[in-house]
Amino acid sequence: AEAQACGKPVIAYCKGGVSEIVQPGISGEFFKSQTSQALIEAVKKFSVKGYDIKTCRKQAEKFSLKNFKQRFKNIIDCYWQKFQTKKI
Repeated sequence: AEAQACGKPVIAYCKGGVSEIVQPGISGEFFKSQTSQALIEAVKKFSVKGYDIKTCRKQAEKFSLKNFKQRFKNIIDCYWQKFQTKKI
């Protein structure tokens, strides 16, 4: 997410949280096997051309602390409203 926040596309092993952050062809690329050969192949195929700085940043912003707090607040507010309507 940090590299994308700087407008840079990412090459990453497709496992864990990065699989939710990186969008292949839009904000980076994945390699499927955790081997040096798979990484070498991914780097050889990779070209920075075609990736938009603003798009990479926008993707990273989805995972910012500000957005996390807002989404968390929205969830709490939703459940609080449901709780309040059950009380009579």
